[in-house]
Amino acid sequence: MARQRPPTDELKTEIYDSQQRTRGSKPTKKGHNSGEISRPPEIEIGTPTDLDPPRKERSEPIRAISMKTPAEVAAERKKKLTAKQHRPEIRALSDVVSKNATPPRGMGYLAPPANQKERNGRKFRDWLIWGSVLVIISCVVMLGVWFLAGR
Repeated sequence: MARQRPPTDELKTEIYDSQQRTRGSKPTKKGHNSGEISRPPEIEIGTPTDLDPPRKERSEPIRAISMKTPAEVAAERKKKLTAKQHRPEIRALSDVVSKNATPPRGMGYLAPPANQKERNGRKFRDWLIWGSVLVIISCVVMLGVWFLAGR
């Protein structure tokens, strides 16, 4: 049988009841009754549009003043009016196709034949470079492991 621990809380806990009031019915120092705050009377604030009195005379409309000389304005109008109108033009197909097009037998532009010696040399050089890189990386790793394991 397990041993029962003694209670650590010496004060008994109670359930809170919101209906039970501990405060007296008389008003507090500030005059509020049981914690309720009375609202101050509403204050009416005027809008900022009431500050300016309405004008009696009407203002004139806004004028836009161009800083360009009349010659520049006339040149711009002329440019807009004399835009080139595109017209379709019918031409023969022989005029459109360039003379350096695909030969008649459809061979097109072929690459020159591959030189086997050059290709083999390039392949050997690539293998040699990547092999050297691999050996260098493996040597660095080996030396790192050797120095760290020696401590």
